[in-house]
Amino acid sequence: MPDTQANKKEYPHSKSQKDGLGFPICRVVAIISLITGSIIDAYIGTYSGKETGEQTLPHDMLHNFKKGDLILADAMCKEKSS
Repeated sequence: MPDTQANKKEYPHSKSQKDGLGFPICRVVAIISLITGSIIDAYIGTYSGKETGEQTLPHDMLHNFKKGDLILADAMCKEKSS
């Protein structure tokens, strides 16, 4: 995302980045219809801090689903280092 003062305030740089380097970082989670390809709901959140992971963000969007809906999600697995 653009390196503006407003974005830096709302979406701080990663703590691993040196001051003055990099760009603000956010997490984006979306519910996309596989039939139409349209975005039904989306959430943009900060990259760091408690309760900001991709597994947590969809909790605020559960109202979009009803009994019998099928949800397809990626594995969200981390690569193991050797």
